[in-house]
Amino acid sequence: MAMESHVFFCGKLPTKAALTRAMKELGFPLAVMERGSLEHQRGSMAMKLRQEETGVEFDVFDGRANVEELAAEDAGKVDPSFDRSANFRWVGEDETVAAWCAAAALARLTDGIVLDDEEGKLLSPDAAVRMARKILKASETANDPKRPGTRPADIKRYLKDLLELRRDLVLVGRLLLVRPVRHLLRGALLGRTIDKYTLELHGYVEPLYGCFDGRIDDRGWFQVWKPHFQPFLMNVLEEDIFSGLGQLTTLADVASEWTRSKDLCWRNRSDVVRAFVLAGEPERAAEFIRTMERDSRQDWIKDAWKFLDRDIASVCADFRASEESAAKALKLGDIWEPAPFPAELPAAERARAADPLFVTTPWVPQPPWLLQDAAEVAGDVRFAQDLFHRNGRALMLVPLTPAEAEERHRKPLRYVLATRLLDDVLLVLTCNTSSDPEEPPRPGPQRPPVRTECVVQFYSSSHYARATFHARGGGFLRLWTVEISTWPERRSIWLCYLDVQEGRRSIHDDRSGEHIRTTTPLSPTDLDLMTCPMPGFGEVDDLTRRVRAVLNNAGYGEFA
Repeated sequence: MAMESHVFFCGKLPTKAALTRAMKELGFPLAVMERGSLEHQRGSMAMKLRQEETGVEFDVFDGRANVEELAAEDAGKVDPSFDRSANFRWVGEDETVAAWCAAAALARLTDGIVLDDEEGKLLSPDAAVRMARKILKASETANDPKRPGTRPADIKRYLKDLLELRRDLVLVGRLLLVRPVRHLLRGALLGRTIDKYTLELHGYVEPLYGCFDGRIDDRGWFQVWKPHFQPFLMNVLEEDIFSGLGQLTTLADVASEWTRSKDLCWRNRSDVVRAFVLAGEPERAAEFIRTMERDSRQDWIKDAWKFLDRDIASVCADFRASEESAAKALKLGDIWEPAPFPAELPAAERARAADPLFVTTPWVPQPPWLLQDAAEVAGDVRFAQDLFHRNGRALMLVPLTPAEAEERHRKPLRYVLATRLLDDVLLVLTCNTSSDPEEPPRPGPQRPPVRTECVVQFYSSSHYARATFHARGGGFLRLWTVEISTWPERRSIWLCYLDVQEGRRSIHDDRSGEHIRTTTPLSPTDLDLMTCPMPGFGEVDDLTRRVRAVLNNAGYGEFA
């Protein structure tokens, strides 16, 4: 959830350079990375904290009424002359530090006051500076430079064994790429998130001349502090990213992949045409344009036909210049092997313009304790730290013995139970907690882990159900949502919200192809099914019964 703070003031805002100078004078290791006045800043504002990228959302509200609305019951304590509000919005630890340091410095510069939206307190500039220094100090304590994180240097260390084994892979910033590069950037993007200890992993394919941002799928978030992080990262890179991307060796291959994408947007459609033309396959570009002519964006269609009519030598010259520029910007050096576009070569010679085939053998060995299939026969019960899916197959991540799982239930720590029911449905129970003792320390007081929710999931050959029980006080759970999706596509077709505060049950039903929403008051039966005691270790029958009963009572019927 986003957090906010507000600086109330009157008059004009300073420049971003002045704000950076004020923060440095206060001893804050923070700088605004953009130029210009804060008067014109709206939305994301890039900053650097200890030379690491961060940022906040920033905007300005004018008018005393806005100030009084934000200050609420404390509006009378705000100087009557303050008729403007500079607003900071953020999510994440580094962003918290950035927002507070910037707000405190801005309050100093404007002689304003700061409203801490979370605490509902008004702070003088000096009090805001003290608060910012307190948050900064807590961040410095938690930000141990020796602790592995998600910086480029950390990524290089995680990939060290793989890069030594595979000289045809190279790390360029946060991109792990197949080398040499001729016309295609193929690999994995290990991106930063709002959490300095969590990596976001994407498959990545992009023509070197540059079409779009290159990310083709999301392989999830990886917490680098978990003991299984590195072997699991190696496994996902091998099985889910490079085994497929390594087979894409031509611009035509990539264009074909784009045509199969469910998220093919207007810009990507132009990319398809360009790639087919440069691949020397204008007839496929023409066929693709014709399939798109039913769309209402006729301006795109006209531009596509114009591009197809251009002189191919001129087109290749333009895109070769783009490749040179991109290679220089990425500092590819000898990683880039300039090659003619296939369209410049006779059909029999086009293979020499292709990027090399990449196979995932050899690879960093996978430890035997990393993965295990989920329960396969009725009555089989298995435990693990987590569960994920690969090509419709459920896999247990870091399998646990029953004794190990029971210990995690007692502490409590996150774990997963999977069992096969008599109707061949796979039942998965995930017990989540607020934190893990192995997790790096965060700013603020450290609290012991508590159980936050239990998630019940059913998998059949064609459908997937997910029911979420939130933890309540006194050791009770309350059912909140039940959702049915197609499997393995995960297209939602039925969703039920059970809202105790509003006293109603809302159902969104898309099974007929038409969206139908119905809202009814919660019945005594609903209320009875929604609340139950926290299950003991291995106890799944009561939760399963409640979910199936809700599906029947709400009109979905039996899950199969």
